[in-house]
Amino acid sequence: MTTKEKPNETSRIIQLFLDNCKTRDYHPEKDNEFDFRYKIRIWGENGYLTSIVTFDAVKEYVFVQVILILNFLKSTLSELCKLTNEINNKYVSSKLVINTEENYVALEAIKRYAEIGAIKYLWKDIDLAVDILDFYIPAFHLVGYGTMGADKALETVERLSFADEMEEAMEELPN
Repeated sequence: MTTKEKPNETSRIIQLFLDNCKTRDYHPEKDNEFDFRYKIRIWGENGYLTSIVTFDAVKEYVFVQVILILNFLKSTLSELCKLTNEINNKYVSSKLVINTEENYVALEAIKRYAEIGAIKYLWKDIDLAVDILDFYIPAFHLVGYGTMGADKALETVERLSFADEMEEAMEELPN
């Protein structure tokens, strides 16, 4: 009688992830270099984002990285860092990182397998990371092209978002 091996937790979570990608009509691309890494391309309201999900079998966590390729003037780097720090101060579960060599901004979040439970909690982290970065894309462009400083760009993005919410609320009111 042979003993059945317990399924590997990483392969179980990856399979849940891939199954859930199908239901969402996402087409993850498996990384050629790393067996446990997948890329998903997602369109937000403000731009095109790439989400990279890496499963770490040794440390038993999922690393979510949502990337925005961003052209920016090198002279705006200090303001971009200030903008990144301001946004990071608002969110505890994830952090923004600027890569000045390859000109991208990434939002990163790490979740332990034990914290995931149902796959819906992993997707909450992925969706939240996409939403946060997507929301701030206009601010990064305003700062990156030297149009505004970090404070003014944040204020503008938040004001425009509030205006959009008000417009939607007005449309829902009865005539």
